Amino acid sequence: MFARRNSFTLVELLVVITIIGILIALLLPAVQAAREASRRCSCCNNIRQIGMALHMYHDTWKTLPAGWSGYDPSTDQPHWFGLPGWGWAAKILPYMEQGNVYNSIVHFDLPITDPANAKARVFPIHIFSCPSDLGEKTFMLEGGGPYVGREVSRRLSWPRAITSGCLAVSISTLSALARKASARATDPSF
Repeated sequence: MFARRNSFTLVELLVVITIIGILIALLLPAVQAAREASRRCSCCNNIRQIGMALHMYHDTWKTLPAGWSGYDPSTDQPHWFGLPGWGWAAKILPYMEQGNVYNSIVHFDLPITDPANAKARVFPIHIFSCPSDLGEKTFMLEGGGPYVGREVSRRLSWPRAITSGCLAVSISTLSALARKASARATDPSF
């Protein structure tokens, strides 16, 4: 009567391929969500490491590191955009197992804009970046200041020590806030 078939029909193959495609389409978002959860855990761990480094700095020096250490070269008084221009992130490097960077690459006696610190400005320290941050590893500091100069600062590449994806703050944002605070202090109607 009827002969026995040993193969699949075209319709059967198309149904199987469609089912496999639907399963992959359903599983792909779950895999992406698991990857993002892993990145989020890594980012939280980075923030925890930064917090622990700040605590260890405090235990050693009995104070937290300054947000920005700068001095007016003409008066040798502290100034919000003065030289040498090192921030808190550079001061806590030895407490984050980055002692070699702290001792060999960073020259704290020179301004951050000095060519001797060019390598330090772009050296990647992965604790300061979030794995989910897809931006560039360095950024251009805009604006300059009274001691750096606008033309020099636009050509300098700065590390993303504080990234938008991880800590939601950037150095340029901090500089803008400092400028606004300085303007408010000098002009009460601001």
